Amino acid sequence: MRSLFSTPAKPEPEAVGTPHDVGAATPTSTPATQSDTAPEWDDEDEAAAQAVRTEQPNKIRTADRPEKGQEQQLHVRATRTKGKAFARRVGSELALEQELDWHWEKGTAYHCITWGDVDSLTFLRAGVKQQRLEHVTIATWVMAYTDVLELELWLQKGYVGHLDVYLGEFFRSSYPVIYDKLQQVVRDHGGRVAVFRNHSKVIVGFGENFDFVVESSANMNTNPRTENFCVTVDSELAAFYKDYYDGINAFNRDFPEWEPYKLKRQQDETIQP
Repeated sequence: MRSLFSTPAKPEPEAVGTPHDVGAATPTSTPATQSDTAPEWDDEDEAAAQAVRTEQPNKIRTADRPEKGQEQQLHVRATRTKGKAFARRVGSELALEQELDWHWEKGTAYHCITWGDVDSLTFLRAGVKQQRLEHVTIATWVMAYTDVLELELWLQKGYVGHLDVYLGEFFRSSYPVIYDKLQQVVRDHGGRVAVFRNHSKVIVGFGENFDFVVESSANMNTNPRTENFCVTVDSELAAFYKDYYDGINAFNRDFPEWEPYKLKRQQDETIQP
């Protein structure tokens, strides 16, 4: 499909490869303008990215708990962004890379309608390919075991520095094996897994070159349904979502020592005179 805006020509496939999901074609190469600090993928990355993820539906709903300091005082939070917006149709992970800018442009929102082998992790993977991410926040209704393994790989290799995950209240009892593995992975890297009355599907990424938010109807795991996504490259919006999820008072008490992650840029501001 033809892009509605001008971007540099896509690189030839024989250069450095990047991982692709099930059914993807030959990986594209890294453009000459890509940051030197962007991750380099190996066979282990490729295997993790191609693992088949299956959907696990659920119908469990229980009572909610308020956020810290927000007991029944606030039911909606909103923010506004300004910038360019583009619409895309995406049927696979390779199509996603072909349709969107290789380096997501600051101040831009990419609206996508998807089907096939596309899920929320597909969009996060696209962000990880472009730059190392200092911190990632994930909110999802469900995820598969192989999703956890891929996140673990990224954390181990330094592609993602820190991770917090927010799940629906059913998850722990319905998928204990996945939950226990996710807890172990996240705890090993200083984050937390928080369980609350969640049905949101949001990914927040803070990177070396840009910050972004992925808002979606899709969960973390692959499914063939049509889903909608919006990728917004905006630091204020990313901070807006991170602040909200940082304030969640989780049902589970498995991370008593957890504190909201402080970005390096915030630490630098603190020590300046």
